[in-house]
Amino acid sequence: MPITFIEPKRRKYYLILLLIVVVIGVLFLIWNYFFLKAPPPPVNPTPPQEIKINFETLEKPFLIESQPFEGIPFPSPGAKDVSLTPTLSWQSVSGAEIYVWEIIGVKSDQTEQTSVTISKPLNTSTTYVWRVKSCNKDMSECGAWSGDCQTGGEVGCWRFTTIAHLPLILVSPSPGAKDVSLTPTLSWQSVSGAETYFWNLIGIESGQTSSTSVSISKKLEPSTTYVWRVKSCNKDMSECGAWGAGTFTTISGLLPPELISPPIEKIFIGRENPFAPYSEIKPAE
Repeated sequence: MPITFIEPKRRKYYLILLLIVVVIGVLFLIWNYFFLKAPPPPVNPTPPQEIKINFETLEKPFLIESQPFEGIPFPSPGAKDVSLTPTLSWQSVSGAEIYVWEIIGVKSDQTEQTSVTISKPLNTSTTYVWRVKSCNKDMSECGAWSGDCQTGGEVGCWRFTTIAHLPLILVSPSPGAKDVSLTPTLSWQSVSGAETYFWNLIGIESGQTSSTSVSISKKLEPSTTYVWRVKSCNKDMSECGAWGAGTFTTISGLLPPELISPPIEKIFIGRENPFAPYSEIKPAE
């Protein structure tokens, strides 16, 4: 009878052994994949791409399309009462060989300098827009225009307005005059439509008159340079033109020496020969 139990026991033994093997396998897999995870296989790195910089281009900023002009130009953006023959000036651009300038709708040209003077007078009380760009000599490559009123706004727009009236032309003393009297008379040309003139000898005297001249009552200092100016206005001086200004220098104040001897009437007696020495000639008795 005991022999009948041998086969079930052996089967139970094999099942337990199989279960132990399965548990060990599972534990091995868990250990490998969660605790001893192997690093990924090495990947051949892509060599870095070489970057080449064209330093010649960087040294010529006028080749950059968005290159702005540095510094504040003259006339400054939005300037008022600008001369009718203004001098436009801008800051230099490193590497620029030539500058192309333009007063839009009036004149355009090119120059190697950083300024240009407008020879033909502009209109009074008129707003103008101007701009400049830097280029190489053959103008095959240029930077962007400065003073772009489309994108630059009011600050970035190179716009100016000319004076409302012509400046006065000073007559006497002429600008820069020397040896002017210590009690000079200031005079100027009349301006059409002017009702009064406001004049100023700076630091000395000022006033207004309907005439085109005024005499200085206070005696000036000798060998001194003075600045004077005049502008034309309406009667209540609510509207005035531009100043006309100039300088002059007074006389030294030294009087010429007086002749003592020989007397004047005796010098020219008998001077038929101008090269003969001076001598006193007695008239014949």
